[in-house]
Amino acid sequence: MAYKTPGVYVKEVSIFPPSVAEVETAIPAFIGYTQKAEKRGGDLTNVPTRISSLLEYNELFGGVYDIARVNVVLNASNNYAVDSAKPTKRFYMYESLRLFFDNGGGPCYIVSVGSYSDAVINGNSTATPPTSGLSVGLKKLEKYDEPTIILYPDAPLLASAASFYSLQQRTLSQCATLQDRVALFDLRESATRDLNDTVVEFRNNIGINNLKYGAAYTPWLHSAYPKTISFTVFKDYVTKKSDSSTVDLGKITADSALNALVTSAESAITDQATIDSKVIALRGGEKTLKDQFAKLRNAVVNTNDAGADVALIALLGFVQSVAVDITVWKTALKGENLLLDLNAYAKDKLKEAIHDLIQLEKNDDVQSQSGTSDGDINTNYILYDATTWLDEYDTSTPADGTAVEDIAGSTSDYNNSVAGPTLGDHATALNIITGKDGAGSSAKGLDAIFDSINNFVQDVITAADTHAELTQNTLYEKHSIIGNIVEHIKREYSKVPPSGAIAGLYAFVDNARGVWKAPANVSVNSVRGPVEAIDAAEQEDLNVDVTGGKSINAIRTFTGRGTIVWGARTLAGNDNEWRYIPVRRFYNMVEESVKKSTAWAVFEPNTAQLWTKVKGMIENYLVQKWREGALAGSTPEEAFFVKIGLGQTMTAQDILEGRLIVEIGMAAVRPAEFIVLKFMHKLQES
Repeated sequence: MAYKTPGVYVKEVSIFPPSVAEVETAIPAFIGYTQKAEKRGGDLTNVPTRISSLLEYNELFGGVYDIARVNVVLNASNNYAVDSAKPTKRFYMYESLRLFFDNGGGPCYIVSVGSYSDAVINGNSTATPPTSGLSVGLKKLEKYDEPTIILYPDAPLLASAASFYSLQQRTLSQCATLQDRVALFDLRESATRDLNDTVVEFRNNIGINNLKYGAAYTPWLHSAYPKTISFTVFKDYVTKKSDSSTVDLGKITADSALNALVTSAESAITDQATIDSKVIALRGGEKTLKDQFAKLRNAVVNTNDAGADVALIALLGFVQSVAVDITVWKTALKGENLLLDLNAYAKDKLKEAIHDLIQLEKNDDVQSQSGTSDGDINTNYILYDATTWLDEYDTSTPADGTAVEDIAGSTSDYNNSVAGPTLGDHATALNIITGKDGAGSSAKGLDAIFDSINNFVQDVITAADTHAELTQNTLYEKHSIIGNIVEHIKREYSKVPPSGAIAGLYAFVDNARGVWKAPANVSVNSVRGPVEAIDAAEQEDLNVDVTGGKSINAIRTFTGRGTIVWGARTLAGNDNEWRYIPVRRFYNMVEESVKKSTAWAVFEPNTAQLWTKVKGMIENYLVQKWREGALAGSTPEEAFFVKIGLGQTMTAQDILEGRLIVEIGMAAVRPAEFIVLKFMHKLQES
């Protein structure tokens, strides 16, 4: 700066080195299949998306996959004991994410590579680059810097072992290339295959490259989340083990009372499906009847005089179609208790609304809006002609003198002298909807009438669901064979790969102790236990692989302690440098933190002043890590070193070519994996 004006000048001089901003260590990326993938109308398929809660996941990606069919095999020679119960289709993403959050997880990324409607879970396509499947999600994740853990809850569902292991190998390759993330692997476990065979297959197929960037855990876990099993998912798919013939659950015993329970459950489930299908047909593609009404109502509100008639006819026609459809529900339903509820709800809540709707139909202004005459109503609006079950409970005469014994009566049974609004076309249509005329007096309009009809429909839906649930629960409780089938399905449905829970424990331990603490000897939440028990002898071969060094971490159950993660090794289990997960992840954190924090030095003059700043910045950061217990040694000098400078890490040629080289050495703490207690007899001294 050239000083030209006399005076006093203040210049602030920076003497402190920059600081290292530490990166996050437990931001997993879940790659798999979801119910949906949508945000504000935009497609999130194959778009890595950061979320921070299960609620946010539900909003963007939907909920759990509901099993549609389970094939059950019974052993007829052993009192119809369950031999197997296998869902024909399964997804694990949602439950793995629940375990992640329940075990201490926080922010994470979701990469949805497809929906539950996909017929086949795909590991990778043959195209280069891949165009579909889980490998696409991996490729898309490559451009995102924040994720530090990669896992595939749905990968074990791949039909091909080659696709499964090829996907894992590509994941290790990406981790090694980017050097800022690790992979969490599940094994392809199966009820029909011994765990030892699964382990051998994994070790034979995972390869030997980049093993220090991966970790595997076994066995799978039984989640503790409650499961509701519908009778429909298995009642038609039960066969005998001996000859594969179909078993009729309604005749599987000689007890007529138990068989009657099966019939009642089937009727209740059929009624539930009937009501659901009818409501779906009525709502015209919208999510609810109320949404369809609002859509048609808005069309009336937003139109002009010329379009009011057409819009009002559509709105009135929708309300009438719902009312008319209700009249035929009685003959379509089978359950006696549900029919009693229908009659009671209709008598208390629907009768008046139907009367008001008929009265509104015969309103002079409604007829003039719709272009009909009194004689045309029977043709255009069939409430009068519909077969109805309302006649069972209504013998009263309303205050206005209109007899409403049934809807099927003639037009002369109804009051045709109700005065209506006399305003212009659009205003008249609005008044018919709200029930108010120009003088401010009120009558029942379409808004109030539809609310009553919609409330009735919702009550019927609730009643149908309740009856289906009650009859199913009674059947499961009293019918021992069917109850046993349900328990086997629940147990099968509760099986989930452990990677989601392990990722949550990584986050929990990182936040509580630090990334250098081994994520082991911690209990797993929201699980009933491992699918298969492992003892110390079996874990020996998992923990130490003398052939290939591919360690697999065990999840074990200990009496009085529960389900515990009992291992903290990478797949490079025989590597003295990268044997332990906390060492690998600690180095990832330091490397990425220092890398990002030295970005300011690019294009700075490569002089001793820059070297001092960079060295001071890194040393200050590592001293802090040493004080926190991440580095071994009684002094900082024993814990780490940072070298930089001409003659130490760089030659004159390096400086000429613009290279600034820093050497960092760290004595990372390692877990006390084997604690040996030595006991001996001590001689008496007195």
